[in-house]
Amino acid sequence: MDIRSFFCGASSSKSPGHSSSSDTEDKIDSNQSDTEFLEPSPAKKRLIVHEKHAKERLTTHEKSKKITASSRKYNKKWEESFNWLMFDKNFQGAFCKVCRKRGISLQRTGGTWISKPFTNWKKAIEKMKIHAKSDIHLLSCEAEMAAATALQEGSVIQ
Repeated sequence: MDIRSFFCGASSSKSPGHSSSSDTEDKIDSNQSDTEFLEPSPAKKRLIVHEKHAKERLTTHEKSKKITASSRKYNKKWEESFNWLMFDKNFQGAFCKVCRKRGISLQRTGGTWISKPFTNWKKAIEKMKIHAKSDIHLLSCEAEMAAATALQEGSVIQ
């Protein structure tokens, strides 16, 4: 039995109890090639092409995401604009020298900049500007300046 005739319902010999409307409708054209027989429909072709392009776009997006994520890191030049900034290699993050020395932190920040390193490099400059204007940082800077002045003048700090 020909496999094409098996799947299409046509057979070279009729089985008892089964009838067909005509032998010509049930038989497959023997001139039809296997590639034509297995060719997907036009709608299926469009779906296959769409899926292929979607996978390519996803791959391109993943590559760009990896490149972007790996290129975000601490920039030593930030220390020129923010003299209180320091990078700790052990923690792989940034700290505020002044606030860390004073040990003052805000609960709302969870200790970031003081006991917990800052690592959000995507928003680094924005967050550094916010920290520089924070009350805790300004208070720490004032205390540091007062300590430096007292040290120069030789007075005792209590």
